[in-house]
Amino acid sequence: MYITSIEAWKKGRKLIYLNNEPGFVLYTSEVRDYDLAEGMELSAGLYKNIEELTLKPRCKRRILHLLDRYDKTEAQVRQKLKDEFYPEEVIDEAISAANRGRYLDDNRYALQYTYEKSRSKSRRMISAELRNRGIPEALIEKALEETEDNEEALIRKQILKKSPDPGQLTYEEKQKLLGSICRKGFDADRCIKVLNELIREKQNYS
Repeated sequence: MYITSIEAWKKGRKLIYLNNEPGFVLYTSEVRDYDLAEGMELSAGLYKNIEELTLKPRCKRRILHLLDRYDKTEAQVRQKLKDEFYPEEVIDEAISAANRGRYLDDNRYALQYTYEKSRSKSRRMISAELRNRGIPEALIEKALEETEDNEEALIRKQILKKSPDPGQLTYEEKQKLLGSICRKGFDADRCIKVLNELIREKQNYS
């Protein structure tokens, strides 16, 4: 492959184009150290040296930096590394290492996110947000199952906030109440179940 272009990128770094496609990023000093120039053929041996000695160690450090303050999903980290022009094989190896070390753990992320958000959001909303963050469907379902009781507690809280004694509501008022809660993304069947439980509890108490 040939180095077709070397362009200024960010903070003293250069983006190396290989066969007219973005290849990888190096600091200006590293471009000099590896004696890279536009138009030269990049041998397999030199490319391997760049990967092994510079790109792979840097990519692994970059992942640790990305996770330093906030947990992230594998998909989020992978996309960030792609945006920074790390080669695919470099990203794969670095992410595998992060998974082995439990620095990246989509299962942990899904459980923690679901637990925290289940106090204020519906299962449907949480599921959509996790999906947008690249969490696999199986892990989303597992996390939601483990926090299922939290949603019913939240529905109960929503109902009692709107009506301290739902048993006194007319049929139309109950439908209006259920509709307002379901529009927030809560499951309709679960809302009806909780409403009926609350009505029975009030009846038994009185």
